[in-house]
Amino acid sequence: MALEWLYEHWKSEFLANGFNEDVAQEEYQTWCEGLGGELDNEFQQTAHSVMMAAKEAISELQ
Repeated sequence: MALEWLYEHWKSEFLANGFNEDVAQEEYQTWCEGLGGELDNEFQQTAHSVMMAAKEAISELQ
């Protein structure tokens, strides 16, 4: 998947908020699937957009 290089940004947000890597990875996969596999959408993601998405996912889990 095109977004694998952005996973470290996602993971750092989850770890900083007390979640373990398993939860981070599961939520990241769910988020990536939500992009619908559209390459244009995947390649438009940036470190900032992924971190914002991670923060949103974290708030939904809390």
